[in-house]
Amino acid sequence: SRTDVADPVRQLDCREKTASATARFSPAFLASVRGYKVLRFMDWQSTNANVAVTWATRPQLLTQNQASKMGASVEYMVALANEAGIDPWFTMPWNADEDYQRRFATYVRDNLAPGRKAYVEMSNEVWNWSFPVTTQAKNEGLSMGLATNEAEALLRRYAQKSTWMHKIWSQVFASDMKRLVRVIATQNANPWAAEQVLKFEDTAQNFDALATAPYFGGGTFSGSRAAITDLTNIFTFLDADIDAVLAKAAQNKAVATRYGKRYIAYEGGQHVVHASNVELVRSINRDPRMYTLYQRYLATWKAQIGDAMTLYNNTGPVSQWGAWGLREYAGQPIAETPKL
Repeated sequence: SRTDVADPVRQLDCREKTASATARFSPAFLASVRGYKVLRFMDWQSTNANVAVTWATRPQLLTQNQASKMGASVEYMVALANEAGIDPWFTMPWNADEDYQRRFATYVRDNLAPGRKAYVEMSNEVWNWSFPVTTQAKNEGLSMGLATNEAEALLRRYAQKSTWMHKIWSQVFASDMKRLVRVIATQNANPWAAEQVLKFEDTAQNFDALATAPYFGGGTFSGSRAAITDLTNIFTFLDADIDAVLAKAAQNKAVATRYGKRYIAYEGGQHVVHASNVELVRSINRDPRMYTLYQRYLATWKAQIGDAMTLYNNTGPVSQWGAWGLREYAGQPIAETPKL
């Protein structure tokens, strides 16, 4: 409630008394991510906030709030990747300038553990109108005269901006390009978009992997299905939808293959959302049949695609916006987490 200005309270430590005084991350948290091979930091970077950022104003190790609209510091992200033994995937701010990109890439190059690869992607879902970056990219594309059609202007501006960033990172990693994976991400349901991006200017010469998000179950409660609550009906739909979305994934893989590039998933998993019936969504995601669906989903992906699948996400509560977490909270009983 008070302290002596001349001799203030010092060295406050908010960890449990039994915790290590030098550990950077909770052992339980580290345990929750070890075993994965790639960790995409989209939410840690607050990518969808699409704020203006400079290297001088970036979050740093001593920044008190590592979860603001500015996101977490690159130091913490690289440290987590190193301690957990995982390849990091960075979704870089659209509004970052060359100085920011170059310094960020240099820090990653110099501090990421030997043998680890860095994935780098420009922003997140620069096709999804729910996110401010998509409108910004569309407006920039139109004003720059990249196209007169909004969709093409958007995709060409994304291609251009991604290539600009990839060239900077390529310069920084020039001595060991095997440590860098430059990602182009487009909409899974629209392989045409991938074609438009990759054929624009020199995009195809400056990327390593095409990525989409082959979610299943997005239409579980769409149209005539809006009032359905029967779980057997729902799981029958989800099972069939796995095949539908992975068929689209195969089309995107074919696009990547034509360019001699990898095809991967930047996000994936179930996409069941019901804003007015959160309890139903919770029941679906805790149902043992979800375990069987995920087994088939991942096995089919492995057989048909055979490259990285980045599930969204590790931990997150069920809400009106969906049930994205493989678990809902830290320490949740494994019997309640069939996806995990």
